Amino acid sequence: MRNYFRAALTLIIAASPAAAQTPAAVRPAGIDSMALARKWTKWFYDGSVDSLVAAHEAGARTPELKQSLERNYLQLTSIGGAEVGVVEEKFVKRNGNTQYWRTANFTEFKAEPLMLRWAVNKNWEIIGIGLNPASQAPPIDKP
Repeated sequence: MRNYFRAALTLIIAASPAAAQTPAAVRPAGIDSMALARKWTKWFYDGSVDSLVAAHEAGARTPELKQSLERNYLQLTSIGGAEVGVVEEKFVKRNGNTQYWRTANFTEFKAEPLMLRWAVNKNWEIIGIGLNPASQAPPIDKP
């Protein structure tokens, strides 16, 4: 089961080619980046994929994106269950983009925490989502 889960959760769902606050210099004025990322996470956990599609950059808002988000929501809930506690929230740079990383414990997958990642563009539109066991966090950009 563990190998299946690792393979299933090593997802990078790119909508196009997802603690600490992001420095103001890398986000538009007036955006509370942590609150925004938490809102997207709540929408994902609630299965509110239409809201998430609308939060993506315009070129990515396709029926395929909605289907992908629905599949991944179902996969997380069926394998991971529900989030029961946040371990860490932070912003990192990966592939030149800002990403919000939320590491949390879940009801059904107890082997280790899971990580949900939102990648955003300079306008704070979602450009990708990632989901993986915390031990399989991808590398981040070097400062």
